[in-house]
Formats: sequence, C-alpha cells, structure tokens
Amino acid sequence: MIVKSRMIGTERWLKLHGNTIAHLINGEFIICDGGYQSRTTKERLNGFPNVHVQQKNFKWYLNGELWDGSNKVVRL
Repeated sequence: MIVKSRMIGTERWLKLHGNTIAHLINGEFIICDGGYQSRTTKERLNGFPNVHVQQKNFKWYLNGELWDGSNKVVRL
C-alpha cells in the first residue's frame, strides 16, 4: 500500500495509491474517496479529526450522512 503526503506552505495533501483523498487548507479538510471506497481508504480518512466514515448496506456515510465519496469540506 502506498500512502504519500505532500506539504507546500501551509497546505497538505494525503494520497493513497496516487489518488488525493485529503487536502488540508485554511483549517479545513477537503476529503474524498479518490474513486475507491475501500477498507483502506475508509481507515485513512477516519484518522482525521471530525471525520467518521462508515459503511452500511454497501453505502458510505460521512459523519452519519449518506456520502457518495465526492469532495466534502470538514472543518477542524
């Protein structure tokens, strides 16, 4: 499994297998599933503050709300 992080100034990115799954900018996370709703992606995203991703009946939920994995802003 390949996980990389990149930092430029105060901005940070987290990539999983070459796909950005989190971008920290101005005190907010912009998260997405990077096109893969896998157990590993879910585990990495759940490592961030105020992020709780869970799966029920093959659907993903972000902080209790149905989520399709597209970009979502999560405040710190």
